[in-house]
Amino acid sequence: VGGSVVADAIDINKVEAAKLPEEDSDTDTEDLVELTFADLDFATLNHDTFKADLQKNLVQNGLSKEVVARLTFRLRAGSVIVEILGQLDQLEEVRKQPLNEVK
Repeated sequence: VGGSVVADAIDINKVEAAKLPEEDSDTDTEDLVELTFADLDFATLNHDTFKADLQKNLVQNGLSKEVVARLTFRLRAGSVIVEILGQLDQLEEVRKQPLNEVK
């Protein structure tokens, strides 16, 4: 592997938004953004390194460190699917990023 895991998996096949069910209308609603990295193997991927690389690359692409620090990053199988969870305003900032160009 020459570069970072994220850079090596630059081909993102699917970027979609999904709505989480609202649990409490008195709090800010959470949402999520999913990124699918079809060329990665979930079982052999170093999850901590991958998440750190992804967070670093989001900052390099213009997302503020403060927003990245407040987001939750979960990985799940199906190649590698990244669920980025956060408040609606934070995820609006994520969606403004060129997610298909995450390197």
